[in-house]
Amino acid sequence: MAVAMAVATAHLRFSLFPSKISHYPKNTRRLPFLKISPIILSLPRTICVSSSSTSIKAEPDLAEAESDNSPNNQTRWKPITKRKVAMRVGYVGTNYRGLQIQRDSASTITIEDELENAILKAGGMLESNYGNLHKVGWRRSSRTDKGVHSLATVITMKMEIPDGAWEEDPDGIALADVINGHLPYNIRIFSILPVNKRFDARNECISRKYVYLLPAEVIGIGNASSPEAIQSHVKEFRDTLQLFEIRKMVGTAVAVKHALLPKDIIKISLSRYSRIVLPLAPCEVLVLSSNEFSPSNTSALNLELSRFTRSTGVQRRVNDFYSNVLLPEVAKFLDPSKPVWRVWLDYLDQCSIPDVEMNELRRAWTQWQENSNSRQQKTSY
Repeated sequence: MAVAMAVATAHLRFSLFPSKISHYPKNTRRLPFLKISPIILSLPRTICVSSSSTSIKAEPDLAEAESDNSPNNQTRWKPITKRKVAMRVGYVGTNYRGLQIQRDSASTITIEDELENAILKAGGMLESNYGNLHKVGWRRSSRTDKGVHSLATVITMKMEIPDGAWEEDPDGIALADVINGHLPYNIRIFSILPVNKRFDARNECISRKYVYLLPAEVIGIGNASSPEAIQSHVKEFRDTLQLFEIRKMVGTAVAVKHALLPKDIIKISLSRYSRIVLPLAPCEVLVLSSNEFSPSNTSALNLELSRFTRSTGVQRRVNDFYSNVLLPEVAKFLDPSKPVWRVWLDYLDQCSIPDVEMNELRRAWTQWQENSNSRQQKTSY
């Protein structure tokens, strides 16, 4: 079984930059992967990563995980002062109802539910503030939906901090590990860093890179496919990818590859006049892999934040979590015979647009273009 991989950067109207992932789970059987590149098409047929769930590393015992991730078994620090901090957080979203906390649903567990509880237990939040994240200025760089994973969510808050928190630990790893001792194994804080009071994780995040993995069979590539056939399938699929919401992008590209939608549906759907409902690809194989920040006010971004991406210690923790926890979970969904793909492909068969309706869309789009060009010409006079 082969797997195709697409990497997209959601960056306003900037370009798409596919690339490969280079970290693989340990002690697992390897599965052939394809990488999609905008430049080189003469690619090796396989990139080795983990495969079968029978050989995937077992979930660690929570008590063991707490012991491993809490230096000297410290479970709580003594708060001395309050400081605005940024946390780089990674998680496997499979068993959660998304990132954002949902106070109106007692039975719904989200990533932020777990984070809030763990921060309180570690001493990073006063009990009087528990249950109201607005009191601590909680902000996130982005939200992820149910089932989506992350290696790079940045959350800021006003945290109760122990004395000398970063004196011997400039990457904020020890601080993070005290909180990790209260978190399940599938959620990890990689680093906690001090930031300027004016830093806004949401508004100053200018790009987000996502990795989407899917079985290569979904785009027509089989184990017996020749190198030429693989290149042809990958090129056709890649040429269909356009820059909009990544699950729609992949879902629409697959529908076009299956001849369920015409190629020009993408051009028409991207125009401002249209409101076309496009197919969403499954969420279980989508990973937020990195962010880029650019402060609106240059003094607003604390230079310490660069440690999230430049520190070898932080990146090693990200890679370990990706290889040993996140990727084995994602690999469970990369078998095209699994229900998630069978159900989705059945749904995709219902997404075709009748020729009559498609022709009406084309006529309307052409008329809209002509009217738009006419208005622009009149404005130029």
